[in-house]
Amino acid sequence: MVGSEEMLSSSVIYYSIASLLVMLLSIAVCWWALLGLKFERFVREPGSVQAKLLHLIFAVILGHQFGNFLLDYLRLSTWFREYF
Repeated sequence: MVGSEEMLSSSVIYYSIASLLVMLLSIAVCWWALLGLKFERFVREPGSVQAKLLHLIFAVILGHQFGNFLLDYLRLSTWFREYF
């Protein structure tokens, strides 16, 4: 019984680490993608700290949504594989 608890615990740890890495990678990809956006049109002072913070917030929001999409896709594809 202890062996199955250890396997479950280790699988949860691996999934958590993988989820964290996917989220961080997604945020980095969204940050990179937002660099191609003409951000100067939307803010008064493009080089200010506030504009950079807004860029970071946009990257985190988009990256979080993108990461959740990837993790949900992975979860659903493995679920479908088990049932079909």
